[in-house]
Amino acid sequence: MSPATVFSPKVMLGWIAAVAAAFALSIYLLAFGGGDTQRNAVGPSAYSRSAIGYAGLAELLRQVGIPVVKARSGDIVSTGGKLLILAEPPLLTAQEQGRYSFGDADRVLVILPKWRGYRSSSHLGWISDAALLPIAFADQTIEKAGATGRTARVARPESWTTNTLGVAPELTSSVQVIQDTKLRPVVAAGSQVLVSEQADRNRRIWILSDPDMVSNHGLFVGRNAEFAFRLVNALRPARGEVVFDESVRGYRAPSSNPLTLMLQFPFVIVTIQLLAASALVLWATMPRFGLPMPTPEMLAAGKQSLIRNAAILLRYSSHPEIIVASYVRSTIRSVARELRSPPGLDWPGVIDWLTRVGASRGVAVDFPHLVRRAEDLATSGPRNARTLVEIAHDIHFWKQEILNGP
Repeated sequence: MSPATVFSPKVMLGWIAAVAAAFALSIYLLAFGGGDTQRNAVGPSAYSRSAIGYAGLAELLRQVGIPVVKARSGDIVSTGGKLLILAEPPLLTAQEQGRYSFGDADRVLVILPKWRGYRSSSHLGWISDAALLPIAFADQTIEKAGATGRTARVARPESWTTNTLGVAPELTSSVQVIQDTKLRPVVAAGSQVLVSEQADRNRRIWILSDPDMVSNHGLFVGRNAEFAFRLVNALRPARGEVVFDESVRGYRAPSSNPLTLMLQFPFVIVTIQLLAASALVLWATMPRFGLPMPTPEMLAAGKQSLIRNAAILLRYSSHPEIIVASYVRSTIRSVARELRSPPGLDWPGVIDWLTRVGASRGVAVDFPHLVRRAEDLATSGPRNARTLVEIAHDIHFWKQEILNGP
């Protein structure tokens, strides 16, 4: 009889396959499921590899030896002695009033918004199309930066009459500029300002009106990469870092609280696996709750158990004939003691005396013949099981008749 099992083999195989698949999925997600911050960003951020993103600018600065930090909400980043870049901040809601918070930054570069990108369904991290944003988006950014002026989109100037950077950017036929402003021009064509400076106490704020020459799609057109490098290097403090403020776009740093991490993707996959494993352990151990189950007796009392154990011994014995012959002799001696045989009789004498007693009591079994058959077992070769059972049955039947009567 096989022991009881908690799970059937099919259920166990199903659980093993499910756990293996979940483990493989969790490894994949932990390795490649970095989330929107690293792989899926398509907006104008330093994480975005799309045409309107700034991952190229961040990498360019890093390649030329300028330290770059992408600051998210929850990151403890001091901007003092560094250049803070606020790239195309999103339109503020009605509840978000006042100016942008630049922290302790004493150098700030604000890039005005211009494009809205639409995520591509076929390429991860790309956009399928882009549309111009309303001018009001850029005007609000100027206002929130603490500057004055209005944004306009004009035909590309033939040349830039003011250019302290020394490199002319390569732009499309339509350029976004700032007009009617009191900002100090850094790169401008008359009253049409491309790069301007706002003095804010001890803080220097530069505003780049058109992002096309520093975003991914235009950075390496003409001398735009050199223009972007000079733009950043002219404003950056000596040996200072460049900090892209990504908190305005909702990017958050991973929590340092392990309990919070357990409930965040992709670590929640591991949490689910742990809960599933705990449930399986509980399921498997529920039969053992409470008092221990009694252990079955190795040798239960009663004739039925005795017969079963004797049959098992006969089955696994290499010489069952000797066991049956010993059983016959033991039975004969037991009967002789119960009938109080005369003392001093040898074995043939006991057989002869029991034969006479059996005859007087009307025993039908041929006792002398049964004894000869039993004695032959000890000296003869192997016998079939039927013969052994017959002899054991006959000696038991003889015992019942001689003691209790036919």
